[in-house]
Amino acid sequence: MSGAVRRRVTSGERFEVEYLLNGASSLEEAQARAWDICLEQTVELPDDLVARGPIRDEVVGRIEHIEPALQGRWRATVSFAVETAAGELTQLLNVVFGNVSLNPAFGWSGSCSLTMRWAFPDHVSAGPGCAGW
Repeated sequence: MSGAVRRRVTSGERFEVEYLLNGASSLEEAQARAWDICLEQTVELPDDLVARGPIRDEVVGRIEHIEPALQGRWRATVSFAVETAAGELTQLLNVVFGNVSLNPAFGWSGSCSLTMRWAFPDHVSAGPGCAGW
């Protein structure tokens, strides 16, 4: 199928969440932990089971930025397709916190950025650190 145009499975819109990665001793270890977040918060599968293609490219979380933080921590910004929240607040919370919140190696920095239209007000403020969701 050379020259075939692949159909998108998402709109391309993404929201970002900032996580704190505890105890990573190097950038490579921090990147591996951030990639674990990308997989766990979306497809909930190990990396080797996620085939190349639109699910890996568009649905799995994406590492946008990693930087050192204080006291052996790293700050990682991960983006997710807005469709992973399914337009529901409870599903959004599941994507942001989900299973990684059970692991002490991960923490939420208190920062997220999301613009999502709901059936009620066009934009709802999520309080300190979250702008307009």
